[in-house]
Amino acid sequence: MNNSIFSSTDARTFTILKKIVNGEILLPEEQAYLNEWQQSSPERELLINELGDTDHIISALSQLHEFGENAEGRYDQFLSEIKPAIPVRRVHFLQAAWIRWAAVLLISFGAATYIYFNTSGYKKSELASGQSSPVFEDEFPGADRAILTLSDGRKVNLDSSTGNTIAEGELSIGHNNGELEYAASEKMVFNTVTTPKGGQYKLSLADGTKVWLNAASSITFPTSFNTSSRQIELSGEAYLEIAKDKAKPFIIRSGNNQVEVLGTSLNINNYKDEPAFKTTLIEGAIKVNNVIIKPGEAFENGRTVKADIAKDIAWKNGFFNFDNTSLAGMLRQLSRWYDIEIVYEGKIPDLTLEGRVPRDLKLSEVLLLLNNLEVKYEKKGKILFIK
Repeated sequence: MNNSIFSSTDARTFTILKKIVNGEILLPEEQAYLNEWQQSSPERELLINELGDTDHIISALSQLHEFGENAEGRYDQFLSEIKPAIPVRRVHFLQAAWIRWAAVLLISFGAATYIYFNTSGYKKSELASGQSSPVFEDEFPGADRAILTLSDGRKVNLDSSTGNTIAEGELSIGHNNGELEYAASEKMVFNTVTTPKGGQYKLSLADGTKVWLNAASSITFPTSFNTSSRQIELSGEAYLEIAKDKAKPFIIRSGNNQVEVLGTSLNINNYKDEPAFKTTLIEGAIKVNNVIIKPGEAFENGRTVKADIAKDIAWKNGFFNFDNTSLAGMLRQLSRWYDIEIVYEGKIPDLTLEGRVPRDLKLSEVLLLLNNLEVKYEKKGKILFIK
């Protein structure tokens, strides 16, 4: 069964769905194509069933937090029955794929044309066919981009272009499909890859170690590991798959912290604006500041805790995972990914969120999912003001 609602080649499908949104009659061959398309997955079936009723979709979008987590859109048992020791407000995001694509279609095709922000708070979605927002300047999601700093100080802008080779003296660095590739070499100099806000990048080190850099992150590493240990420096966040080499332990220095591994998969989060350094172990074994961490565990705030692996590496898999995340924590992630600044004009709202959101949405689409948070905010240029 095809679990993806759309593919990159679905131009015909989008054309047909646009006609449905606009209330147009389908040709017989279009109807036959649509019938076959929608029957290939339950998500598509549900999307078609709901798409013709734009009023229903807009109503659903305004009540996103009340929906459940499955593709059928069943109502979740809202968290009023949960009684934590310290009461918090929890808000669910809709995870069902059909409503995400319904929203995208409505916005793209003009049936629901703008969401606007002002000092009175986030307003209800409004239907105004053919119009665009005069106030909200949208931000596109992050993409593959970074800066490579070579040993002689030269800086090379990196993006998703293919087929480039970068010269570092006698060393040639492969650059293909948004990934840097270092081959084994005797020459050892140090390079640095830095991602800006709104950027991410992947690189393969000379020993075969794979590194995924999140936005606003940096890694400094040797072009060859010809010493008794393999050492790199990291800031921000990265997911690493360390190549096994029992003779040469892999040492990651991040701020005042040190992670030592032989061969493993792990995630390190050490942003300066986050409350704590955190290392999550997916598989293998590591030692963090002389504390042994086992798979499924994390080192956080100086102690070992149970890890939520799906949440901690969601960014690498193309999602924001906001389960048990504060509003401030969510906004820090949005700030880095959409290259915006968050300014609080009053007390930070005390909200705890639940749910997942794709990272390939535009900022306006993500903020659409926050419709019922009762948080007043306004966007001016690259600054999102929280009232």
